[in-house]
Amino acid sequence: MSAIRLYGVTCQDGHGSRGATELLAMRDLAAIVDECTYSASAVDDTLLVRHVAVINDYFPERPVLPAPPATVFRSRDHLVRWMELHYVALTEALSYVDNRVVARVHVAQVATPGAPREMSATLVAGGAQALRALRRHSVATVPLRTDPGSGGIQVSAAFLIERELWKEFTEQVGELRTEHSHLTIDVSGPWPPYDFVHMELGR
Repeated sequence: MSAIRLYGVTCQDGHGSRGATELLAMRDLAAIVDECTYSASAVDDTLLVRHVAVINDYFPERPVLPAPPATVFRSRDHLVRWMELHYVALTEALSYVDNRVVARVHVAQVATPGAPREMSATLVAGGAQALRALRRHSVATVPLRTDPGSGGIQVSAAFLIERELWKEFTEQVGELRTEHSHLTIDVSGPWPPYDFVHMELGR
């Protein structure tokens, strides 16, 4: 019997599966899955790219709760029992993220030739002010860990916003760039709600 890799959970709303994945239905929920071997898998670049591509296939047309990459269940029955156990939490989470997307915002200090690259008081204060202003245009926000590639000199947050308000949110980012000309403020997205989903995977 093949094991099942879980990419995410979505609604069983009549839309078909995408690509090589299938939808495993349980009441009005559907798990996005494919078959695999039951073994511990390291999250390498190939697996991560595949995971993101699958989530992106479904995300434009329906809410999706992304599972952690390399989440594998021993069998379909194990996965269905897990969905039954967490049915209420999964249903409520899908309702919460429905028609909402994520913006990730990174604030850094404009580089000055010859100046040391460090987390300055100006960046901390200005970044906090900018992110606080954007919070008023979102449903929820969470701070993000600093990207190692930034050298620890940026502040970042993820914002959950209404899908139809994406343009207004990015316009607000543009206004903040003008207001805080000493900072660079970058926004990416719209993303699925990776930063706002935590699955209890005890099985």
